[in-house]
Amino acid sequence: MINIEELKGWANDLKPVFFDINVSLNNLRILQHERSNKLRVNYFDTYLNLMYQQYFILIIQLTKIYSTKNNTHKRNINKLFSKFQNEGLHNEVLNFHNNVESFKNRDEILAAIKEFKEKIDANAVSILTIVSLRDKVFAHTDPEDVDKAIDIEGYSTLVDLSNKIYNTLFGKILGDQFNPNIGNKYDLRILFNLSEVH
Repeated sequence: MINIEELKGWANDLKPVFFDINVSLNNLRILQHERSNKLRVNYFDTYLNLMYQQYFILIIQLTKIYSTKNNTHKRNINKLFSKFQNEGLHNEVLNFHNNVESFKNRDEILAAIKEFKEKIDANAVSILTIVSLRDKVFAHTDPEDVDKAIDIEGYSTLVDLSNKIYNTLFGKILGDQFNPNIGNKYDLRILFNLSEVH
């Protein structure tokens, strides 16, 4: 039976991963913006390193969220969905955060999960590409050349979906909402100002 403390554990484990994907996506957008041209030209190696780091974080963390490999990650979205589908709920789960937005019963939770699974299936190609990039490029010291890429909007779609999943499941049960803008103070815009000084 799923209880509140267990769900809080899931939320606590997943929230830093969601933080990372939002910060990294935001930084990739900043680095690809025309305002970064001066940084790119004057500090090319630094620029490339920053781009690589942001892609690395984004790909590793999205893999943690969406990978279907059983042995890779202790807690991810697919395992959470399975838990809700295969286990019962303690009464406290539905009564913990009792407001208008809260789930009223297990069927509402399962309906939300069904909708999210359909959206995940619709993005299966992007997810498989990300997992492949993680497995063959970013997680190895002898990376393979992989002719796969996802444009920034592909990543954006998965990050937005991740945020929606978190805010629906943990928001409607625990009252815990993830604000994707919380990471704005960690963005790389300051580098534009630093590159203009030198």
